[in-house]
Amino acid sequence: MTPTPQGFAKFSGARERKRRETGKCEGRKSHAEIRPEVVREAKRLHRASPLNGERRSFRRISEELAAMGHLTGRGTPFSASAVQAMVDGPTPPK
Repeated sequence: MTPTPQGFAKFSGARERKRRETGKCEGRKSHAEIRPEVVREAKRLHRASPLNGERRSFRRISEELAAMGHLTGRGTPFSASAVQAMVDGPTPPK
């Protein structure tokens, strides 16, 4: 039997417990975890318009979020791919 790295065996039980409780243990936090209000707003803006039935583009949603004052940590507007990740990702808890 090969020895396991010292840190792995020590914390593997804690990692498994955390995954069972919350569903996530390691990795980067999602937009929904960091800024849930921005994700809710992006999802709202992505819904089809009741007037013409069309959706806004991700780039257009990014522009509207920036106009509302929702910017990245660096002070720039969110990229279209970041908006897509917000819209397609999990809905933040209320």
